[in-house]
This record gives sequence, C-alpha cells and structure tokens, in this order.
Amino acid sequence: RLISLNYVTITGRIMRKICFVFVALFAIACSSGNQSPWSKIILEKSIEESPKPLSLNDIAYVVSIFEVNSCDSVLLSNITVEGIQGDTLLLDTNRGLYAVSAKSGQILHEIGHIGRGYGEYLWCNNVTLDRHFRTLYLSDGMTKRILKYGYDGEFICTEPVEDAYSVYEFSNGYKAVTNMEYGTRASLFDIYDNNWVLKRTGSMKSVYPKPRMTYLNAFSNDETECLFKKMLGDTIYVVTPESEEPYCVIDKGRYKAPYEFMCDLDLMYDNGDKYIMNEGVFYNSSHVCIDFALDKKWYFTLWDIASGELLGSYIRTSLEDPYGFQVTVNDKTANVEPIAFTHDYMFCRVLDDSVDALFPNISEIANPVLLMMKLKK
Repeated sequence: RLISLNYVTITGRIMRKICFVFVALFAIACSSGNQSPWSKIILEKSIEESPKPLSLNDIAYVVSIFEVNSCDSVLLSNITVEGIQGDTLLLDTNRGLYAVSAKSGQILHEIGHIGRGYGEYLWCNNVTLDRHFRTLYLSDGMTKRILKYGYDGEFICTEPVEDAYSVYEFSNGYKAVTNMEYGTRASLFDIYDNNWVLKRTGSMKSVYPKPRMTYLNAFSNDETECLFKKMLGDTIYVVTPESEEPYCVIDKGRYKAPYEFMCDLDLMYDNGDKYIMNEGVFYNSSHVCIDFALDKKWYFTLWDIASGELLGSYIRTSLEDPYGFQVTVNDKTANVEPIAFTHDYMFCRVLDDSVDALFPNISEIANPVLLMMKLKK
C-alpha cells in the first residue's frame, strides 16, 4: 500500500509538471500569435481624425532644390524618380527616361528613346540598377520586355525574358521579374540567376480576390531584398532571392474599394461615403505615402511603417483648397508634395504657389522644381 501511495504521489507530481509545461507553452503560443510579424497601417485613422499638419523637416534633411532643365528647353511633366546613383537621378517623365544631376537639375543625357525601333521602348514601367557593371534594366510595360542600357544611356541588348512586367536586380546579380498584369500569373514573380536561368517562382497573396495587376517597387532595404505590392492588393511584401514574406498591411477598416462592390454602380452610389477611390501608394522600407478619394474629398497621408503611425495628412474638398506638406529651406517656408522614395531619400515637387519663395530663379520654360531630402534614421 505504501508503495502504491508513493507511486500515485510521484505520478501526480509528474502530471502536474507536464500540465504546467503545456499551459506555459500554450500561453506563449497564444501571446506570440497575437503579434503579427508584419506592421499594419490603419487607413481609417486618417479618415476619422482631423488633418494632421506635418513639417517634412521633422523626418528628413534638405539636400538640394533644383529645376529640371536642359539646353534644349525640353518641357517635362509627370516626373517620377526611378533611382539614384551617386549625384545622378533617373527621372521618368512624359518625354522619356533621363539622367539628371541631383545638384543642378541639368539633364545629362537620355536613356534610350521612346518608340518602336531598335533599342526603343513604349512605356517605362520601372528601372533597376546593376552597380557592378554600371548598367541598368528598363522594363517596358507595353511590350513586356526588359531592355539593358549602359549608364551613358546607350542600348546594349534585350534580355531573353518574355511577358516581363517589372524587374529588380539584387546585389548578387539575381533578378526578380513580375509577370503579366492579367490572368493566372498576375500574382506571381520569377527569380532568375546571373545568366537569366529561372531559379524559382514566388507568389504574393492578398485578402482581396482576383488581383489584376502586380507592381514592384525597385528600392530595397540594403540591396539584398526588394519590396512588392499588387496594385489592388493590401499587402507590401519583402522579397529576397530565396523567399518572400509580408512586410506591411494597409488596412482600410470599415471602408471598401470600388471593386469590392463588384462594380455595381447603384450600390457604389448608395455607399458613396464608404468606398475609397483612386488609391495611390508609393513607399520604401520605412515610409509609405497613400492618397485616395472618399466622399468627394481627397486625402493625402504619410505613414511610418515600423510603428504604423500617421505622421501627417491633409484633405482637399476642391481644387481651390491649399495642399501639400510644409518644408523650410534657407529660412523660407513653402508647400511641397512628396512624389517618390528611395531607400535613403524622399523627393518632393514644389507646388506652383511656393516656387517663387524657394526657387526665385525659375526659367521661362518653368519645368518642375524638385526638392531632394535625406530621411532621418
């Protein structure tokens, strides 16, 4: 009997320890399950809260301000910064892709030409740099080709990849290529090695059904990974040659996008105060800008990705409303509009009513005046 009691006592103690271990492991699993490995931006914050003024000097240092110009008096518009190499910017414009001095704004040379001829492209979808060989890759979104150019703008060759929509080059020479914007491969991308041999195919998922387009952001954290986002998706992915993981989720909250109403115009009209239209997003690994229309208002927002904090916002109800974020340059304050990020820099367009204050030497051609700022870390 004594042996039986001792056996029961020892067994009970062991079982209690085992139960305690299981409870502890379950608690740890539950707590870790509540912490998402990615950050989240609650877009609803910028809608429900009042506009949040922001001075861009709080998040970045002014590097230079310049008018994009050339000796040929080229009138440019719709400018997007595609990349930076030293003191040279790659600007995609309505007239083509140009290498421009980040100090003076002088156009140094054109990268290829718009057209249907040899070495020409119809639409520059994105550009990625190969810094080892001083070349760049341009993805033509119309012909679905990847064209290779030298830093001097001279055409080298067309790479042997079909149905390519955008491209990114990693530091080890591998490339990430997104595919056709429609169909079964719209959410897929391919990883190629240095010789354009296919190594693997990856996929990016989203909570929204049937995404019809995939976009790639060619600016990375440390040149070993890049960032992707589907045009109609809610998730920014970080991608390496070996894997892809969610990086940041843009949560609209109780608000919807037009395609979530299945393009039912009557239903969209009845819910005009609940659906978001014309959403535009650009980002790097630390910040994201989101602009959108809701209930006859335009919202412009700037977020910190790591914390999900809304840094600043402004709202326009008509074209006459003032807009832009404030910035101070040489003790003069003006309004600017962010247009692009690279890993280290933010680029802004100086708004027309502020050009004279910040850049009194504007030319008669009056090309856009850009502000280059280095992000604070």
